[in-house]
Amino acid sequence: FGLNLQSGSTGSMLGGTVSAATYGVYNKGSFTFSGGTVTNATIGLYNDAGSATLNGGSISNSGYGLYVPSGTANFSAGTISGSNEGVFVLGGTANITGGTVNNNTKGIYFLDGTASVGGVSFARGGGSANVTDIYLDKSTGFTFNSGVTFDASDVYIYNNTGTTYDLTAVSPTFKNGTTTYDYSNAANTDNFRIEDRIYHANDDFIRGKITWIANNTYITAPGTGTTSNDSSIQNGIDISVD
Repeated sequence: FGLNLQSGSTGSMLGGTVSAATYGVYNKGSFTFSGGTVTNATIGLYNDAGSATLNGGSISNSGYGLYVPSGTANFSAGTISGSNEGVFVLGGTANITGGTVNNNTKGIYFLDGTASVGGVSFARGGGSANVTDIYLDKSTGFTFNSGVTFDASDVYIYNNTGTTYDLTAVSPTFKNGTTTYDYSNAANTDNFRIEDRIYHANDDFIRGKITWIANNTYITAPGTGTTSNDSSIQNGIDISVD
């Protein structure tokens, strides 16, 4: 353990470095991460039935960045990068309202529990992109809020559930490096490039549809996108029929 907080204890990290620990921070109490670096850990911050607040600092190059099997984690500022899963929610509650999550295989992996995501940036900046920004593996408990900036190299949202998500009210930003896609008009061709990076009902009819412009479905040319099958006109017809 780098830092080990048991039930009933309170602690904070304001600076310094924790490196090469199995658990950079193991929290069953109340922990605030405001500064410093946790790096090269198996799990950067393991929140085990505790209350964790991340409002600064960085977690980098760890197997998992923020690991939430139980308890509550609130992430509003700071950076999580270089992990297999930047934020892994498999129980408990994760409230993500800001910060930067980039250069991970999966930025946020939602497996169980509840999670709300808004205000966070997946933008690569001077670093590398996530391969997938958000991977959804549970059909209930996940909420999109406003202010999300997507910038994955492969998939912005991988919807491995049958749940539909309407993003029209939360107006996310979709980027490809230094390019920001313009979807202010349904006819803009950038909508097809956004579609390339969303895995949902267009790709597999049993998945839920993700909508960013109301009453529109986009079918892209074969060979565009790396994880998509959204060149199927039939899929587009099927999911557009009430």
